[in-house]
Amino acid sequence: MPGGGVEVGESCLRALQRELEEEAGMIPIDPILKSIYYNSVVSKRDHVLLFLVDNWALKANFTANRKEISDGKWFDLDKLPKDVAKDTLCQIKEFL
Repeated sequence: MPGGGVEVGESCLRALQRELEEEAGMIPIDPILKSIYYNSVVSKRDHVLLFLVDNWALKANFTANRKEISDGKWFDLDKLPKDVAKDTLCQIKEFL
């Protein structure tokens, strides 16, 4: 799942749009904020926002930035890779 930080002066929605475009070549349409998690282990100011993006467009000629991600692929939900992290699976199942 794409992720990243919010830059100074950037809205959470704009950060979502930027990260999806950078890491997945996706342009989200009407994303929905589903939950907010507070991660006190990382810092007193670390909050994780989880969005549901049911509708999107794919960016033409997308090439993954290897400084951002090592690999990117699309999978059917019933054919996910066997090495998907347990936390990621829990988040996926929570919203389906």
